[in-house]
Amino acid sequence: MSKQLFNELKADILKEFSIVEEVLKTGQFVSTSNDEVSIQIEAEEFFSKNNKEIIKLLKPKCSQFKNDIIYKIELCNIIDKSNFMESFQLAKDNKVENRAFCKFNSENLDHIKSDVKNTLVLYIGSSKAKSVITRMRQHLGFAGKTTYAMHLKSWLPKAIKCSIKITFLELAYNNKIKVKTNILELVEQTLWYREKPLLGKKSGLM
Repeated sequence: MSKQLFNELKADILKEFSIVEEVLKTGQFVSTSNDEVSIQIEAEEFFSKNNKEIIKLLKPKCSQFKNDIIYKIELCNIIDKSNFMESFQLAKDNKVENRAFCKFNSENLDHIKSDVKNTLVLYIGSSKAKSVITRMRQHLGFAGKTTYAMHLKSWLPKAIKCSIKITFLELAYNNKIKVKTNILELVEQTLWYREKPLLGKKSGLM
């Protein structure tokens, strides 16, 4: 690679960064209550109700979205995080129900184990508004086996009490500005680094 080519590439990258900055400055958090939208489901309810009933709990919130969505799925009110880590690894290693379980983030284990909160962030993801309910079905384990997802129902321990919390962040920004970088993935990746989830790969943008 010549020095001239390298300098040209740097100039292209810096130009793209300036456009990304411009788009991000137009970004807005969309919420009527000036807060995130979330839903919490007790594990006992998750297993006792059928899949359609659980999705019915999500639909009223998901149907109101009109913009891109960042979502966080976590377990709350837990005592021993290792129970959930081991249960997922066992399901993934044994290819339970031949499901396409997502990546186990061993690189985040030190952070997870040192975090004294009684919550465990499982997954950070993003979706277009029209697809978010479909993605929730996949993560909860109510959809096809071959889709890369958490497939929660196939490994969450039934005997351990906890709550499943799903938080949605609706984002709006000026999509008239032409930018090559995927802004939604950029925001998702930044949250991934902040939360260090147990499951799910990084977007690869950063």
